[in-house]
Amino acid sequence: MAVTVTKSETMIQGNKVVTRGTIAFDSSYPDGGEAITARQCGLGTFDDLQVAPTLGRTFEWDASNLKVKVFPAVNLENLSTITARFQATGT
Repeated sequence: MAVTVTKSETMIQGNKVVTRGTIAFDSSYPDGGEAITARQCGLGTFDDLQVAPTLGRTFEWDASNLKVKVFPAVNLENLSTITARFQATGT
């Protein structure tokens, strides 16, 4: 099963679209991170995706593979309890 992306806000900043919302993780974290699409975030393409730290976890956007990586990567079976805030920028 994949993550669930919920958008809460969309705005225009210059020639870019910025969306904000949450990413809810499930218990099946794949090696290399969770795939996130621009479409899930309300965008056609990504320029950037930032996920706020929460519950002792930090997140890294792997722009080359379009995945969100979770750190620390231990005890990922408890990841399903985490819903993190995101901000995505694109067009």
